[in-house]
Amino acid sequence: MEYEMSEGGNKIPKSNSMASESSIAVDDYTFEEGATYTGIIKGNKRSGKGTLTWPNGDKYSGGWENDLFQGLGTFTRATGEVFEGSWRQGKLCGQGKVSYPNGYTLEVCFEEDVPQGPGREVDIDGKVYEGEFKDGSKQGKGKMTWSDGKMYEGEFSENMIHGQGKLVKPDGSCYEGTVFHNHKADSCAESRRGMEFTGGRTEGGTRASSTTGSSTG
Repeated sequence: MEYEMSEGGNKIPKSNSMASESSIAVDDYTFEEGATYTGIIKGNKRSGKGTLTWPNGDKYSGGWENDLFQGLGTFTRATGEVFEGSWRQGKLCGQGKVSYPNGYTLEVCFEEDVPQGPGREVDIDGKVYEGEFKDGSKQGKGKMTWSDGKMYEGEFSENMIHGQGKLVKPDGSCYEGTVFHNHKADSCAESRRGMEFTGGRTEGGTRASSTTGSSTG
């Protein structure tokens, strides 16, 4: 499943009336574009703890530095998607979590908004993946469990079951061997018929596709 954050990032309007190097606290300060901010401002920039609410209903609450998301914070879209975790220069960097109203969740370490390293993904159909991510895709060692009890543990590549692994079906039958792009690859008749690991690929992958924290443009 693809996900993306607020279009254009957190484009935050500025006001020359707050051009001061000292830190000041503001409460429900409304910018000319309609965004409302409550928190700390230093040198005409949001720096410190604060909450910004956009006219369309999007909201970010957490740490700021020079008008960018910094430190721990939560960005919530008006449509219900939630992005929470550690931010650096406006992007998710470190441990974070993405949640969608349809039940999809992803908990993983991010590098500039992109999932990298070990993580856990729950898809809308109840399928659970626990394993490695690389450049936003399931890549490396992992385990996938389906809602019907089927389980695969082994290697993944570009969001697909690919490499050495083991599949256990709900009836207890087991296949262990090589898999190519969700298909078994051994000499048995079932494999020659091209049995597919249905649901082994998450539609669209899990690639972050924007830079939420950018304040320019």
